[in-house]
Amino acid sequence: MKCNDDQCRCTHEKPCEAGWILERGIDYIHGKTKDGHATIKEIPYEGVRPCPTCDPDRDWIFKTSKSRDELMRRLQERSSHKREQAYERGESERTRTL
Repeated sequence: MKCNDDQCRCTHEKPCEAGWILERGIDYIHGKTKDGHATIKEIPYEGVRPCPTCDPDRDWIFKTSKSRDELMRRLQERSSHKREQAYERGESERTRTL
């Protein structure tokens, strides 16, 4: 299954599936019991990350974001709607009606 980019040079063979790579891992949650003993809870997860060949920009954002909130904000800023808003804002600041 191919990604949406007609110019993509990726072979789209495993592990890439339509521009995404399945990722399995474990989150570790550190905590304490009521009597003060340290605990570590392992939570397995499945998720996806962008294929670095299909979408290197999005892959870089995933790799360099420090939190989920930062990741979501940076991905939203990348959207065409946000770029259009920024362009309109810039033009309105430069253009003045006399």
